[in-house]
Amino acid sequence: MKESKCLLMIYAGLVGLVLVLEITAAIMAAVFQSHVHNSAEKGMLRVQNRFFVAMPDYLRMQGTNGANALATFLINYVQLMFECCGARTIGDIANSSSWTASNRTFAGKELKVPLTCCRLRENRKNAVMDPRYNWTNFADDLQDSGCPYKPVGGNGGLNNATCYNSLLEYVSQYSKPIIIICVGIGLFEILGILFACCLIKAIENDVSYAKQ
Repeated sequence: MKESKCLLMIYAGLVGLVLVLEITAAIMAAVFQSHVHNSAEKGMLRVQNRFFVAMPDYLRMQGTNGANALATFLINYVQLMFECCGARTIGDIANSSSWTASNRTFAGKELKVPLTCCRLRENRKNAVMDPRYNWTNFADDLQDSGCPYKPVGGNGGLNNATCYNSLLEYVSQYSKPIIIICVGIGLFEILGILFACCLIKAIENDVSYAKQ
């Protein structure tokens, strides 16, 4: 009886500690939400400015494990997937130092904006995102074939969303189910603590009754 009571007390204490930590983490996440958003956006801008390169250099780097190749692949993927252009403002990626310093001569012309900033024709996204895609045919898959060679200002062929906000909206779609799951886990933990406390009380009553 004594050993069972001790084990139940340890169980209730550990579950209670986990519950307190979870509540603390939730409060801190809510309090520092804006700080986290700002840090994430700045991090995205930093990667964009330091590592993103134009398509000719990226194609030359394909198959390597360098930071430029990886960052360029990820940014191109995000811009195609979410139909966005730039991290903080639309087209800001065209001003990134690494992109402007890279080789921007594509199909005999100078790129003014990254290829993946431009809107695709309907139903061409999956084809363009295929690893085997032939980028020399990219202009044929654009709504405006001249988009990559026009500056950001007045370029009607650009994707009209920023990538950070697009990613944030995508993650927000799953916030409610995650919150419901977390609340469910918390309630289950509370029930576990209450059940353990009831068992401890029952054991104490049995011990008291046995001593009478």
